[in-house]
Amino acid sequence: MIHRIVIPLLLLIFLPDLYRAWRNSRRKKKRLGRQLLRWVPSLLMGTATILLASTDGFIPEERCWIDLYLWVLGLYFIPRFGYRLCVFLGRIVKASTHSRSNWGRPIGLLLALILIVCFVIGMTIGPRQLKERRIDINFNDLPSAFDGYTIVLCSDLHLGSQSETFVSKLVETVNRQRADMICFAGDIQNTTPQELYPYVSTLRTLQARDGVYSVLGNHDYSYYMAQGDPSICMANERETISLERQMGWKVLLNGHEVVSRNGQHVNIAGEECYSKKAGQPSKSDLGKTLEGIGEGEFTILLQHNPAVWNDSILTHSDVQLTLSGHTHGGQMSLMGLRPTMKQYREDRGFYGQGDQKLYVTSGLGGLISFRFAMPPEIVVITLHRKG
Repeated sequence: MIHRIVIPLLLLIFLPDLYRAWRNSRRKKKRLGRQLLRWVPSLLMGTATILLASTDGFIPEERCWIDLYLWVLGLYFIPRFGYRLCVFLGRIVKASTHSRSNWGRPIGLLLALILIVCFVIGMTIGPRQLKERRIDINFNDLPSAFDGYTIVLCSDLHLGSQSETFVSKLVETVNRQRADMICFAGDIQNTTPQELYPYVSTLRTLQARDGVYSVLGNHDYSYYMAQGDPSICMANERETISLERQMGWKVLLNGHEVVSRNGQHVNIAGEECYSKKAGQPSKSDLGKTLEGIGEGEFTILLQHNPAVWNDSILTHSDVQLTLSGHTHGGQMSLMGLRPTMKQYREDRGFYGQGDQKLYVTSGLGGLISFRFAMPPEIVVITLHRKG
């Protein structure tokens, strides 16, 4: 994880200085002192980047440091990179067209301004919004007693990045739906279960007729702290599970339960988080999760990572509805384009293949508290029986 982040960050920080140094080297008058001073901000930021990379998962113990780093990155280094890139491309166009003006400069200034505005909105207004998304899903084999059954899907709360105000607003909004079931698809924390302590009493007040069901996400296993020390990770994992159960949540660990209505029933199953990353062993076991469920029985499956849907759920089960999170919808969208669209075939929203359906929510938070045109959301799903 770290090496993939650090190298692009260092390039973003130092390439504009390298470009400017190259331009200045071609001039007859060279003011060495001024040129060296221009490197100071980049050297400080590069040092900060390396120091952050030396922490567990790029996350310092004091969150204020990563917030400060992000603000400096977003208000200065990213806009500066965008400006210099436009100037560089403008020079190429100028030379190839023999133009007298470099239009890259005004375009670069405009781009830098847009980037600053988007960053400020994404760091301040975006994460505080809460959208109620509603979707109706039809099934041929849904038991008639469950026609109109409502589920509120939540995911990726990342409490270490949240405020008491937002969590209280979330609980109030979810309870207002008067849902039959609440499903939480994982990542209640950033790194450690200590993040849950201030919110246990608030989250305990979530109410639904059939209760709250949850699964663990990749962050809930504490892989991102203690350099993956197995004993610490296991202790943190057990505590996270214990805290969720103290809140009255039913934590599903590769297992399932039965929900009944008027002599009919559906299964609510929860598979542990699926992962292909090194150092993050996959604990998912679809066979164990669905063991004992009869063929054709209607099943709702919680799985944090939507990649499992294509990898195994479609090919090795007849689960009718899978609910996932994990992607955060990329936490931003520009003209409908999201950063996660390349990495995940199903990165946000509703998908269907035959009688099997998948919904991927963009979630409620993130390790980095940034949202632009991708607000935090709860999804109110209403199940219908066709005909």
